[in-house]
Amino acid sequence: MFRTSEGYIAVLPLRLSMPLTEMPKNLVEGGRVVFTRLSAVISSRHAAIATYRALRAFKEGKNLARNLELEVAVCLTGERQIHRALAQTDPIGADRLVSIIISPHPLDWEGVARRICEVLGAVQTSDFCSAEDLARKFGVHDFSSCSGRLEFLILEKAALVELER
Repeated sequence: MFRTSEGYIAVLPLRLSMPLTEMPKNLVEGGRVVFTRLSAVISSRHAAIATYRALRAFKEGKNLARNLELEVAVCLTGERQIHRALAQTDPIGADRLVSIIISPHPLDWEGVARRICEVLGAVQTSDFCSAEDLARKFGVHDFSSCSGRLEFLILEKAALVELER
């Protein structure tokens, strides 16, 4: 769980028993849940930073997308073109997801996680996308000088969209 100036953000990687066919509604009272494909997220920190940047973009009126889910996709992938960001993050049809829970106040995070898992028929995991696989999506192909720093390189590349707002 991350506490930010925009509220609380919790990140929950999930493995579903069957691919997601529709977006569940009203999972968290007083909060929101954004789902994304696990293959677009390298870590809890990556998801939380992207979510914080999306929330801040809406607050400042600098959002590129019309809703928070799409803005999170833009901030996760660093793609200004929404259809490209969505192609990488759309959770429909995926059985490996990341659930990003956003709330203005602290919640019973374990209770929220249980509810999400029950509704989706999922189990919580600790897995995220392979750093090398995600780095390749960001155009990094030479890993020799990136030892142990791929997460930060991905965070930096995703943040470049901020410079173009």
